[in-house]
Amino acid sequence: MITNFLNMGISKRDIRLLKVENVYKKQIATNDSDSYEKIVIVCIDKRRKVEFDISDVWLEGSDGVGKVVPLIFETDSKESIIQTSNVAMLLKHYGCETIGDLIGKKIQAVPDKNEYLVAAIIN
Repeated sequence: MITNFLNMGISKRDIRLLKVENVYKKQIATNDSDSYEKIVIVCIDKRRKVEFDISDVWLEGSDGVGKVVPLIFETDSKESIIQTSNVAMLLKHYGCETIGDLIGKKIQAVPDKNEYLVAAIIN
């Protein structure tokens, strides 16, 4: 329980701005011999000269509660991205109509609890 919330400051979370170089799908096998596809966003941190593959996203709601979720590729019967999917939320947040529109965009990324970078949707 927070006892002194009036003196709390803004988080110093390490938000990085990365340029999207490429996007591809990756097949992921599950323990029950099933599989699904994940979107992988290839990003470059030009300042540090490092490439990152990002396949999860940090979603933060208006209540400030955040969670890391996978960028699972899901389509409807018309072969469109499901509008409530994590991929669709990422596209909308960065003003993209298609997955290809991400290429060349700058996106925010934050480290997750294991220090892997994940894309950020922070409202």
